[in-house]
Amino acid sequence: MYYYRAWSGKEPKCILCEFDDFWLVKYPFDLESYRQFDNDIWRYWCYISVSTNDLGFVACRIFGICVNAASVERLWSCMGFLQTNRQNVRDNSPAANLKTNSEPIEDDSDDEITESRLENDFSEYLQGWAEMLEEEKNAELDEETEEQSNTQIDDVTVNTL
Repeated sequence: MYYYRAWSGKEPKCILCEFDDFWLVKYPFDLESYRQFDNDIWRYWCYISVSTNDLGFVACRIFGICVNAASVERLWSCMGFLQTNRQNVRDNSPAANLKTNSEPIEDDSDDEITESRLENDFSEYLQGWAEMLEEEKNAELDEETEEQSNTQIDDVTVNTL
């Protein structure tokens, strides 16, 4: 919702509903539809953006980001993926290494392990976003319910006077 507001300058109307359809893999957010575009994510979301109001717009902006070191670093920084300055400071002395790492350093050059870790991290990240969107949706519903109950109370007090 934040990116929709920032990029369009408008309030989203149905992004949570569209995201729910995406999460539930409802058409056109299904694998069969995606495969029609030869796994070209950009073309797929350009197609989808015509039939969605909000989610397609955000997806096209995200997948339209030019991937180079500066843009990825900026994106990761905005999303909190980069380490803090404290974490970036390294003490290469053997004593510091012994204090912080009691286990031997392993060679993680195996592509399958690295890919599995990345997939796992990305899945956790997406799950966090889904939970955040669900919380926002619930908060909006709570606000609407509260406004409706306040309106009903006001109507009762006006009618009794």
